Amino acid sequence: MPAANSNSQTTPSSLCELISFDSNKLHLFAAQVTYSNHHWHESPELIVIYRGSYAVTVGQNEYIITSPGIIFINKDEIHSTRTLTDDYAMIVMQFGRDLFDEHRKPPVCALNSAKACYRPFLRDIAAHIYKIIEVQLERKNSFAILAQIYLLLELIADIALEVDLNLQPSGSSNLSAENSDTTAKRSKYYHLRLALDYINRNYDQDLTLEHVAEVAHMSYFHFSRMFKQFCQHSFVEYLTLTRLNHATTLLRYSSLPIREVAERSGFHDYKQFSLVFKKFIAQSPTSYRQLCQSLPPSQQTSIQSNNHFTQTHFSEVREIPLNQQVLQQLATAFQLKV
Repeated sequence: MPAANSNSQTTPSSLCELISFDSNKLHLFAAQVTYSNHHWHESPELIVIYRGSYAVTVGQNEYIITSPGIIFINKDEIHSTRTLTDDYAMIVMQFGRDLFDEHRKPPVCALNSAKACYRPFLRDIAAHIYKIIEVQLERKNSFAILAQIYLLLELIADIALEVDLNLQPSGSSNLSAENSDTTAKRSKYYHLRLALDYINRNYDQDLTLEHVAEVAHMSYFHFSRMFKQFCQHSFVEYLTLTRLNHATTLLRYSSLPIREVAERSGFHDYKQFSLVFKKFIAQSPTSYRQLCQSLPPSQQTSIQSNNHFTQTHFSEVREIPLNQQVLQQLATAFQLKV
């Protein structure tokens, strides 16, 4: 999940989000996230939906997470989100790498409220999150917050173990097999990350599927098939949408001539740019810019298109102040006794 302030970013050279953590080794924020593009983190992330519904894609699987809902994203897992409702909000906890070492490894957990086996634990997790936010708002010392963070991580690890044991008919754990499977999946992610990184760095160049497959150290056919499975778009579709995403950003927030916008976004044929833009955005680049300029920034994320481009490929994060109101909404959603 892209973080909501200037201390965190997804760099132009990578879709691995770089996060600046505070002294508590945690990045915690509330936000209205319209959409976050495919990305990953070098440490785990916990997403708590307390208003509305989201489609969260992790690897090849898409899950519908509805309030009150929680999903745990393991380190290095490629994921994306998109809202499914008009009213939506989430709390995001991104755990710093410094929380872990050889004796305290990050939990590996498929925690996901879309799966029935995890639903009995949601309230306990939400209660721990409530406590962390409460302690942070009270500005208590770092030891108090760190203690709560480690208690939450321990709870997640215990839940992963308990669910795994309950799912085994013989009562024997399947964690080693699950970890082996996770390692295999991450190996696939590695090649896909190489491709996504390269596309994100070079979308303004002439790219071909053959060349990007070579960069990812994969065969043409295997790469084409896996890319479609993980990204829900063909290579050409994804590249086009990435270029359009860049173009719409420039049209919104710069005064560059439209021909230069097209060139910087990877469309070296202006006529093709106009045709593709109208196909996906349902209006011309000039009309889109005029519409954006006529709206206050708070309303620009509501711009729609006939092909639902804004619902499927924008990255929009609007931060919500983390305060007592958010805390109360969290408590109400999860029916916490506070």
